[in-house]
Amino acid sequence: MLMRKLKHSNYSITKFLEAHGIEHQIVQDDPDWIVVHPMFGNYLVHDKAILETLSQDNLQRLKSGKSSLLFWYPYETEHYGHPNVRRQIEGCLDTVGGTSDRVFLVTGNLNAPFKPYPMKLVDAWYKNMNTVFYDYVARISPEFHEEIQKCIHRNRLIENVTLNELKKLPFPKDFALHKVQDLLTRDSLIEVREPVKSIPLLWFDWQLTDFLQGREELDQLQNSDSYKDDKKKAYMCLNGKDKHTRRYLLDRLPMEHGHVSYVCYDGVDRHIRGSRSVPIILDQEKHSIKRNDRWMNPEIYHDAYINVVTEAFPDKETDCFITEKTFKPMLQLQPFMIQGNRHTLKRLREYGFHTFPELWDESYDELETWQERTDAMLKQLHSFCTLSTHDQLAKCKQVWWSLLHNQEMVLKTSTDVTKSAHLADILRAFSSGG
Repeated sequence: MLMRKLKHSNYSITKFLEAHGIEHQIVQDDPDWIVVHPMFGNYLVHDKAILETLSQDNLQRLKSGKSSLLFWYPYETEHYGHPNVRRQIEGCLDTVGGTSDRVFLVTGNLNAPFKPYPMKLVDAWYKNMNTVFYDYVARISPEFHEEIQKCIHRNRLIENVTLNELKKLPFPKDFALHKVQDLLTRDSLIEVREPVKSIPLLWFDWQLTDFLQGREELDQLQNSDSYKDDKKKAYMCLNGKDKHTRRYLLDRLPMEHGHVSYVCYDGVDRHIRGSRSVPIILDQEKHSIKRNDRWMNPEIYHDAYINVVTEAFPDKETDCFITEKTFKPMLQLQPFMIQGNRHTLKRLREYGFHTFPELWDESYDELETWQERTDAMLKQLHSFCTLSTHDQLAKCKQVWWSLLHNQEMVLKTSTDVTKSAHLADILRAFSSGG
């Protein structure tokens, strides 16, 4: 694996590999994978010649298909650049005259379509033992291939080879179902016509907990003992970067009921009009929030019953980005509403997290436009804010076990491969070491 221009170590692919127990070795010659870590959204626009910095041997490995190329970018900034990251990568490929069809982008867009062949389907093949399954076993074992050829020769024609005869053949000693899965994964991904195959990865849950643990800030989380029943605010809604989707929400928030910040650490966008004056400084100043946007000020989090999350790109209607913003309330035992992409709540439930249909109408998650989703969510928020403090607390206690479940899910995510199994499978499938 060849690595250049690493970002902060917490963001690197080696952190992912270590967290998920994937054996790897960093080499300068003959790598299975050449990994590029873009520094920021427009990085590849300004440095399309990045692949020209490779040695001629490694560049030739790329073009011949002996090495795979992976752009590690599992963040929410895919749309900051124009063209987007995938088109930027294609520009890098054009600069060196193209490479093989083994080029991948690890993206935080969970709606990216390219995934490995599911193990459950491989297992079904194994249980049914159809002839196609034996074809794949033959591809992973030359010894088994020879046995099939002998069987075909005895029957003169392959059509005459029965499934019962194949079942009599001895399986190779090193047979493993994941080897069949690896072949199917390679086949399905290479057949994709896109020059850059996108691999979705939910990364921020692990990245957030690892960051907090490294800074010894996990002790600032609410727990069953430290949870404060008497909170001053119904909700909280913290915002660092100025965005038109967030301004839309800000103008409609019941401000008197919430802890609300709108820091605009990147500067106030004069093209975005709103009825409320910004910035609104609550927990961190401009100069500090960008250095530590993972911190969760306990004074604020422990003093609001629920959390209104403003996700990164709610206006990208075909995509789905779920970042640390969503996992912060989970760690702090807060029910949440999300201004996010369509089906964000549905996606969280698919991953095993709990949402809160017992507390309010979550059908806003199904609406087609971000404005419709925001308006419907705000209707539920305003209704919650009309409740007494006693009733707001009762609502939170009603879903207490779901809150504890979510917190445990995020805290244990470093050992949970379910949300990142796609990448782990693909890395294995395209690595000669297996």
